[in-house]
Amino acid sequence: MEKEPITVRASLRIALVWLGVVAFAWLLYRARAAVAAILAAAVVAVALAHAVEALARWRLSARAAKAVVVAAFLGTLAGAGFALVPRAAGQAADLARRAPVLIRHVESASVVRHFERAFHLAEGARRAQAPPSLKEVAPPAIAAVGGAIGAVVWLAMVLFLSVFMVIFGEELVSAAVLQTRQEHRERYRRVLGSVYRSVGGYLAGLTLICTINATLTTTFLALSRVPYFLALGILSGFASLVPYAGPAVVHTSIALFAWATGGPWQALAVAAYFVVYDALEGNVLGPLVYRRTVHINPLVSLMAVLMLGEFAGVVGALVAVPVAAAAQIIVREYASARRSSPAGGQP
Repeated sequence: MEKEPITVRASLRIALVWLGVVAFAWLLYRARAAVAAILAAAVVAVALAHAVEALARWRLSARAAKAVVVAAFLGTLAGAGFALVPRAAGQAADLARRAPVLIRHVESASVVRHFERAFHLAEGARRAQAPPSLKEVAPPAIAAVGGAIGAVVWLAMVLFLSVFMVIFGEELVSAAVLQTRQEHRERYRRVLGSVYRSVGGYLAGLTLICTINATLTTTFLALSRVPYFLALGILSGFASLVPYAGPAVVHTSIALFAWATGGPWQALAVAAYFVVYDALEGNVLGPLVYRRTVHINPLVSLMAVLMLGEFAGVVGALVAVPVAAAAQIIVREYASARRSSPAGGQP
């Protein structure tokens, strides 16, 4: 049977659809900071919603459970800020002041001098060490201050968004599902429920792993007399937010810092600790904590981190795995619906 020719009207419709897709993609890229904030807030809101459900099982009303969770969340952030942030920030500032001395100490090591002779790095370093003028220093300094203020505003926006999502998000999602065709509502609820449970379980496990990482690393670095152990331990805990790449980069950097401040034996001890801890996290903690969440192939996780990191920076890398998990559930449900539909047609 011959295919019917494509009419002008159908061609225009296809062109408009593709134009709309391109325009939507362009808008997403232009508003990537806002998109990153919404994704981050949604991830936090899902984690808080699980806490609301847990309180609701204790016969608390939904409104009371949400109030308790939001108050506990804000109180925990405030308490951690007052207890840990000043000391960690002080150590980080002192580390920044001592950075030139540490760099000179590393440059004086025999291994570094060997690489300098082999790759002619010293000449380029001397050219790079020319004192900058005020005109060269002022714009980066102003940009750094503006970036810090922007980061604080962005974090505050994410915080308020997540709180509003906890309070009003369930009603909004339910209203959106009610606007769909009745025969598809059950499927949409099932997919949303799967995404909610998977992402919530992943976030709970990730929070536990980050806490264990920060606690154990801070304790080990303090016992090993590594300077700035609190700031480095917290940094190691945050590294677990970005799978594979985060721990590799941060742990290597901490080992190099230990070498610069305490010598090769201290660096060897720190490196050995991270090898043992990474094996523990990858082979014991990870499978134990994430056993009830959707399994994401490591290659898919790494590609999601790279792509969303390029799209939305650090925040994109942080939310990459939950977004990939949600996308995997949606794709699986869509593929299952197409297989079950007659002749592989539309579900």
